[in-house]
Amino acid sequence: MRPTADSPGNDRPAARWLDATILLALIAVTAATNLYWLRENVVMVGHDATAYLVASLSYTEFFNHLSPAVIFQGLTYPEYRTPFLYLATQPFFWLFGADADSAQWTNVVTLPVVIVLTYALGRVMAGRRAGLVAATITALLPMITAMARLYYTEMHLTAVVTASLLAMLLADSFRRRGWALAWGALAGLGLLVKWTYPMYLALPLLWVLWRGGFFGAQ
Repeated sequence: MRPTADSPGNDRPAARWLDATILLALIAVTAATNLYWLRENVVMVGHDATAYLVASLSYTEFFNHLSPAVIFQGLTYPEYRTPFLYLATQPFFWLFGADADSAQWTNVVTLPVVIVLTYALGRVMAGRRAGLVAATITALLPMITAMARLYYTEMHLTAVVTASLLAMLLADSFRRRGWALAWGALAGLGLLVKWTYPMYLALPLLWVLWRGGFFGAQ
């Protein structure tokens, strides 16, 4: 992929500062409102969220008795769900205590990552203004706001899918080895986040392979 007029290396300092200021403002506003909601809310909403919390607390028990067998058990428990959310929750349990409010911190922290990744993806595809618009819309979407305040896997899934799309574009039809390897690592991470991850990457991947002449070379 060739750099555009809005590529990082072609930005003026004023434009970079403006972008950073807008992104920081979005992150500050969303973080403040999410933390306020977390403080005021007293009920964990959703059956799945409760099941996620129970599994995360079980992971805490695994780490209290760490051994090779326990690590294997942790990566395969529960049988149906993938382990990333439970693993990502543990640092917040260690910092704030093992409870529902601490568990939800993992999604509050992930939302700024989603905002920045959305900006980066939009910028690579259509320039910095598109990136700013995309980041702003994403930060204000009701579903994104809800997922940042509820204990579900979707916020992490959004982050890893967005990062994967960005790496896929920057890999330039997988000709750039570093970004191609990054995409492969993100694909593995995505499968640890949620087993539906490949559904979101299938069509973009086919498009990249077609654009790169992969199918014509077979």
